[in-house]
Amino acid sequence: MKKFTLSICCILIMTSAIFGQYAEHALQVSNIFYGGSARSIGMSNAFGAIGGDFSTLSMNPAGLGVYKNNEVSFTPSIFNTRVFSEYYGTRNEEFDVKLNINNFGAVFALPVSQIKDQINYVQFGIGYNRLANFNNSFYLEGFNDQSTFTAYLAGLANTPIGGKILNPEYDFSQGPCYSIDELAAATWLIAYDEAFDMWKSDMYNDVTQSAYMISSGAIDEMTISFGGNFGDKIYFGATLGIPFMSYRYDFNFSESDTQNIDTIFGSMSYSEYYTKSGVGVNGKFGVIFRPIPSLRFGAAVHTPTYYGNTREYSGSDLQSYFDPRAGFQDKYAYTVENVYDFTVTTPARLIGSASCVIGKLALISIDYEWANHASNKLKMKDRTLAQTENQSIKNYYGNQHIVRAGAEINLNKFFIRGGYGWYSSPYKTSNVNDGSINSWTCGIGYRAGFFGIDFAYQHTSQNMSYYVYNASLYGQPSPVAHLNGKTNSYMITLSFRY
Repeated sequence: MKKFTLSICCILIMTSAIFGQYAEHALQVSNIFYGGSARSIGMSNAFGAIGGDFSTLSMNPAGLGVYKNNEVSFTPSIFNTRVFSEYYGTRNEEFDVKLNINNFGAVFALPVSQIKDQINYVQFGIGYNRLANFNNSFYLEGFNDQSTFTAYLAGLANTPIGGKILNPEYDFSQGPCYSIDELAAATWLIAYDEAFDMWKSDMYNDVTQSAYMISSGAIDEMTISFGGNFGDKIYFGATLGIPFMSYRYDFNFSESDTQNIDTIFGSMSYSEYYTKSGVGVNGKFGVIFRPIPSLRFGAAVHTPTYYGNTREYSGSDLQSYFDPRAGFQDKYAYTVENVYDFTVTTPARLIGSASCVIGKLALISIDYEWANHASNKLKMKDRTLAQTENQSIKNYYGNQHIVRAGAEINLNKFFIRGGYGWYSSPYKTSNVNDGSINSWTCGIGYRAGFFGIDFAYQHTSQNMSYYVYNASLYGQPSPVAHLNGKTNSYMITLSFRY
């Protein structure tokens, strides 16, 4: 059975025709972009050597060891995404606004001893942090005189699976259909040419095309953490992370003979939906060393995250409209809903951090994080498919380097913060997609007794290439849309220490 989709990862956009649908999923769940509290994000999440913030339970759990009081904190946020697209010289813009919960949790600190060279405090923390946000949308439109979507469908039909192309003797219009090339045959967008023993599309290349994608979902991690403080010199901690992943996207594509050149084809409309969900487990271990009061160094290791029994549901439909001169009836077909189970193991992560306190005036901090996305691994019942997808992971994904830096100025009870983050591309080469992300942040805070309130603003930008379909399967150039995505997030953290 063939199974082709136009699956899209909303953070790092690509096509399954190039990478493979499940290889794409592995990158999506391994490519972490931490949420966190307003204080942490105000410093671009460069908190690995600072601690004392609930966000650190998902980054460097040794930050839990810094607590000497109990705390409850809550961080709601609002964010907007704006995606600019350019497709064959036509520009469009899509805007969206969403509400979000970055984190919520409680920390309990228990004094143990006041002796200098002993464990002075132990801590327990529980709650959740958001690790990834999949809410996004974009729209593109343009006049394509180089290729057609129906030619791509013919190329899929001619792609051998098990040594055979799409069966020309089967009447797909009677259903059921299991792939989009079968949909194309069922709706008469492609036809089999016995003389050349291949499927063909006779449509002219001069067509107007449009596409709209909307996605939603997130990775939210429940954290159960323990920490300790050894003489205010060494802080240590460990987190059991249980991430919950959910994702849905809807994709619509249309192609029309707006110049009325073709005497048979009028237009076509393709739509697809895709949902997936899963629960994972991982471990995080960290330490912070404070050799002198003004310096701290941190290190953390995250074990691979194992997502067991990840389940996907997907389906699609195709509608063809013919020119009245052709005398054909319009056709409609849909695929049987596909349900598939698989597991994903994401790469381990390493984090190194350093911070410097300048008296009671300010502090500066920097984090470095590394992950090798080529070590993602998929397991599924279809071993041949698993081998193909895992090879795609090794071929296209590689090391990712992340640098986060931030600073905070202390004005008695008021604080001013700023930060910058750079996320290198998870791809081995930029020939297909850049994938790097830049993030700028700022924030303010207020502390008075047991109460604290913090505000933060975060701006991220990313340039992306979206390969609409793989027309090279039919000997035509593949159309590429150039996207520029910008996200603005505004968040507030309320914290209570007692």
